[in-house]
Amino acid sequence: TCTLGRSHQAALTDDGRLVAGTAPSGNVFILDVEDGQSSEIPNSASWTWDLDFSSDGLTLAGVGQDGQVAIWDVESKTMSSLMSPDPDAPGNSHTPTSNAGLVQVDFLPDAEVLVTAGLDGSVRVWTIGDARSQVLAALDFALNSIDVSADGETVVASDVTGNVRLIEIATGDERLPRPQGVPGPSKVVISPDGRHLAGGGPGPVVHLWEVESGEIVRRIGRALGPSTVAFVNGGQEIRAASTEGIVRAYVLDPLELLEIAKNTVGRDMTDEECQRFLRRPCDS
Repeated sequence: TCTLGRSHQAALTDDGRLVAGTAPSGNVFILDVEDGQSSEIPNSASWTWDLDFSSDGLTLAGVGQDGQVAIWDVESKTMSSLMSPDPDAPGNSHTPTSNAGLVQVDFLPDAEVLVTAGLDGSVRVWTIGDARSQVLAALDFALNSIDVSADGETVVASDVTGNVRLIEIATGDERLPRPQGVPGPSKVVISPDGRHLAGGGPGPVVHLWEVESGEIVRRIGRALGPSTVAFVNGGQEIRAASTEGIVRAYVLDPLELLEIAKNTVGRDMTDEECQRFLRRPCDS
């Protein structure tokens, strides 16, 4: 068993087999869930705040307070490169502040390209092959999280006070999808089809809203506030994890909820139960 250290989040491969985190020593570890074996990898970067695996699971990236991006080869368990911002790249002179800390990293479907969120408000795109980076957007607030859409075309950037931006990777164009009255989420993610956003924390509710209209379509959750959220099962389910280590699953499809309830209790739900728990008739 490995104890998570200073990483804000553990990283998981798409197939769920490998988990990466920061060991108490400050080095990075990779744990194989199937056989329980873990390997510790030397980490020359300081204070690693976030990690992410590439879609093929062959590369691991880490970011932290020094503003650099560390790249590890998963198979050989070695650091292959340590990338720093290129001051001569387009847009790199337009960051709002001098705070270079990077708080989150997310790979695009292309395993050679990733994006980072900075405390200086910058969203950067990095190319691993030639160690280049370019500022995609320079926002006027310190970022807390980013999420890349499934097609690799859009980045969702947010902070803890409720600022959210959708940024088109090809053009850098920004959109403001957040409606009024939504508490500041600690994490915002985009659905696989790109139609919805989900935001969790700091309050007890996960908000689900449409990208195009900005309208809230669902408020779900109770008890402990979620600190991070994710769409799973093709966007049909939201999972929210709290800082207390509790993970909750919310099924978005009412018909699937009916089927789950039927299998659990061994009978169909009554109309009264559907109205009470689903706020809709059973046959609608």
